[in-house]
Amino acid sequence: MVGLRGWRQLGSPPCSPTNQKLRAYGGITVPLRGQVNVRVILGEQARQLTLLVTDLEQGSNLMGLDWLDAFGLRLSPYDSTCLVEEEQVGAAIKDIALKHEAVFQPGMGACTLFKAHLVLKPGAQPKMFKPRPLPFALMDAVKAEIQRLSDQGIWKPVPTSQWAAPIVVVKKASGGIRICGDFKVTVNPQLEVNQFPIPRLEELLVKLQHGRHFSKIDLADAYLQIELDEESKKLMVVNTPFGLFQYQRLPFGVASAPAIFQQLMAQLTSDVPGCAAYLDDIIVTGKDVAEHVQNLETLFARLKAAGLRCKLEKCSFFSPSVEYVGHIISAGGIRPSEKGVQAIKQLPRPRNVDTGATSSMVGLRGWRQLGSPPCSPTNQKLRAYGGITVPLRGQVNVRVILGEQARQLTLLVTDLEQGSNLMGLDWLDAFGLRLSPYDSTCLVEEEQVGAAIKDIALKHEAVFQPGMGACTLCKAHLVLKPGAQPKMFKPRPLPFALMDAVKAEIQRLSDQGIWKPVPTSQWAAPIVVVKKASGGIRICGDFKVTVNPQLEVNQFPIPRLEELLVKLQHGRHFSKIDLADAYLQIELDEESKKLMVVNTPFGLFQYQRLPFGVASAPAIFQQLMAQLTSDVPGCAAYLDDIIVTGKDVAEHVQNLETLFARLKAAGLRCKLEKCSFFSPSVEYVGHIISAGGIRPSEKGVQAIKQLPRPRNVHELRVFLGKVNYYAKFLKNFADDCALLNALRKKNASFIWMDEHQLAFERLKGKIAQATVLAHFREDLPLVLATDASQYGIGAVLLHRYADGTEKPIAHASKTLTISSNLEVLNIFRSEQPASSVFLA
Repeated sequence: MVGLRGWRQLGSPPCSPTNQKLRAYGGITVPLRGQVNVRVILGEQARQLTLLVTDLEQGSNLMGLDWLDAFGLRLSPYDSTCLVEEEQVGAAIKDIALKHEAVFQPGMGACTLFKAHLVLKPGAQPKMFKPRPLPFALMDAVKAEIQRLSDQGIWKPVPTSQWAAPIVVVKKASGGIRICGDFKVTVNPQLEVNQFPIPRLEELLVKLQHGRHFSKIDLADAYLQIELDEESKKLMVVNTPFGLFQYQRLPFGVASAPAIFQQLMAQLTSDVPGCAAYLDDIIVTGKDVAEHVQNLETLFARLKAAGLRCKLEKCSFFSPSVEYVGHIISAGGIRPSEKGVQAIKQLPRPRNVDTGATSSMVGLRGWRQLGSPPCSPTNQKLRAYGGITVPLRGQVNVRVILGEQARQLTLLVTDLEQGSNLMGLDWLDAFGLRLSPYDSTCLVEEEQVGAAIKDIALKHEAVFQPGMGACTLCKAHLVLKPGAQPKMFKPRPLPFALMDAVKAEIQRLSDQGIWKPVPTSQWAAPIVVVKKASGGIRICGDFKVTVNPQLEVNQFPIPRLEELLVKLQHGRHFSKIDLADAYLQIELDEESKKLMVVNTPFGLFQYQRLPFGVASAPAIFQQLMAQLTSDVPGCAAYLDDIIVTGKDVAEHVQNLETLFARLKAAGLRCKLEKCSFFSPSVEYVGHIISAGGIRPSEKGVQAIKQLPRPRNVHELRVFLGKVNYYAKFLKNFADDCALLNALRKKNASFIWMDEHQLAFERLKGKIAQATVLAHFREDLPLVLATDASQYGIGAVLLHRYADGTEKPIAHASKTLTISSNLEVLNIFRSEQPASSVFLA
């Protein structure tokens, strides 16, 4: 089962009814929203299984015996059955780390086998670029990074040079920066690029074919462990606002660097059994533990002799599966990595448009980010400026979405690691786009928007301050049912490995005033420790076993999507506002604090703020949002998701001003880095909203497209429930569902025929090409179109625009019962479409 939060993380799939009853410890009834059908992958096995959805915001995600049985798993009471091999592995890893201590030392390795040599083409001419101007805000960070690179011997200052590339400053996810030389404008076009082959995945897999477990070795700083020879150093100079600096090590961004590094890896690993190296990604395996350990020993001895170093904390040993070159590799085989699949699903439309390119293309890095789809041969020839031939790996067919349009288009894949991703004239023509030669036509509005955002951020600086906001309008009050009895739970035991992290998180929550220690309490819930994707932890109170069943749950309504869309109907662009820490910005009143106590191994802690997981929290928070935003024009709030728009820039800015003034007055805070402003479209409650209308989100569409054909009535009901969530986008939905609905009738046999498969595929196809629905507008006339067939009745509500065109706002349909078929058909034949009008 999952709670409401887990359900939303799955994309809020439609729930079908369930007759199951759940009771927690002590006979407490667990409220259920329903059940969904999900695809579950465990190792190399996949199953379509039923998942119950509890009606609790912070309901735990639990794997039950039904799923264990489906995968043929049995939990042994005798943990010692696997200890022998585990102890053998642990001892081996410890022994390797001690024996090859030099490989894991901090600091920069230095390859002893050779130095990198870069070869210029005949007639190559030195290129010297001035330093590019840097934003003032980055000056101190760049200066510090230059000093760090100098201290580590990666580069050194030089007074003069014939060659000098400008630098590119890249912000890292951690908040720091990375400095790269932009060698594509200086030395790269004039290099005789090293042609040592980069191995294909299929070649690497041959070496891993007998593996049971896999170790992944992380080489610290990769290319930088190879020193440059003296002649090559003269080419590797960068020009910064703080002077010239000459690389002493092989840097990223040099055209020959991948091949040089792969050549070193091949020299070190090609004859090591069960070892595969793709650039700086090294995988080691073996058919058993002893062979695996021997192969690791051989590899680390080679690395030690070559002067190379690894980061022990980034290595993993004896894992059942590893991610490698965009794939998951295990003893059972190979499949696409979840990260790669998600990257494709989340890719935005291309924004890099080259009007001189006739064809659209990506380099090898971009191709891998798409999941390395198989390339088919191509007869096309590409030439760069000056007639230089661009090598091609092949072409792939991709689905391209631009605004509300989707096309199946050809994408060329160049055989260059750092090849740019370019949108060519072929894609522009496919979407009917024309680029104006007058760039200034759009600058006025863009400058107006940029200035407005900057002004808002400065004017409402208090809203974007770090730290916890505190609502000044109300305090959360929790109401108990008559006869409610306090519940006191002991702290649950924690794994020893988590103790320090939990202790640190408890201290952080105390320091921020989210909770405070108390000596005693009548109420106390155990805690649940959740690992975050970042590697940290989150501590939640398990209130479903204490206060939630005894609360008079706040009934303030959560708005439907249709209600929210009315407020966004005139929008051209959309801003999405992120409220920092959401519910925690609302303080609890003194009586409610007594109920919000958790019991930890380090004592009792009483929440001072409204935590996630309390049954009344969503309604309390929505009530606050309604109080703040309900009369703000062009503003819609669904819990902590706030969208702002306007019919033009001035109105949009005014609406943002009004919202931020309200938030500021209410003592609430936002995370500026997580807000987005003036986007042409936004994802909101499972839909994509733009000026053109509303359509299903790509994430929702993919979830339906990937569903296998139903094998029983339950799976069919789940499929139809998911499709029904987007029924308003589908014309004659009831007709398309009629054949499938017939299989759900009482006493009907579930026999899947060809016609059912066609109906199933037709529905999935219609969802994938769902009509964009226009926003409803009070100032436009409405048109109601109705229809009927022997299976159902349908209607579509449309707007008629000034030019005479009509666009749908919503579709509706209903399957007919046998008793009503003849009656409705007679009505329609007499040209009195009463039933459909009544439905509409």
